[in-house]
Amino acid sequence: MKKRFLVIFLFLLAIGLLTACSSSNETEDNLIDPTTDTESTADWASLDIEDIIDSSSTIALVKVKDVEKSIDDEGFESQLATLKVEKTLTDNVPQDIKLHQALNYVENGGRYILFIEQRGENGYYYELSEESVIPIKNNKAVSGISGFTGEFTIDEFFSELAKKVD
Repeated sequence: MKKRFLVIFLFLLAIGLLTACSSSNETEDNLIDPTTDTESTADWASLDIEDIIDSSSTIALVKVKDVEKSIDDEGFESQLATLKVEKTLTDNVPQDIKLHQALNYVENGGRYILFIEQRGENGYYYELSEESVIPIKNNKAVSGISGFTGEFTIDEFFSELAKKVD
């Protein structure tokens, strides 16, 4: 009887050890090595239309003239885009501006409606949130901004937005 108990005990102990070892290997295989991951990520603030308007120094329809990607000393990629301002709801905006981005890059030749803010001594503009960069496709803008969602023509977008700005 003691021999049978000992065999069952050793069998259960062996199964327990095998299970523990195999699950620790799976955990190690699923870990991301932070030293090799250079893709930037961000937790954007959730802004509604009023917050985005209040935080924006410029609301503009732009066309991307040129993009220049770079990698900083820490290995993070960013992009500096030269934009031609086609239409704006704000005054005193130069015809060409520079947009500095770490995420969600604008594409060369693309058209966008941007809610942006000018910061720093370099005069660069920065996006406010993920929703503050709205691509134009087939002359339509699709907004996902809380309080201002929907598909608009460019004129409709600026007309409806002007009502919110006033």
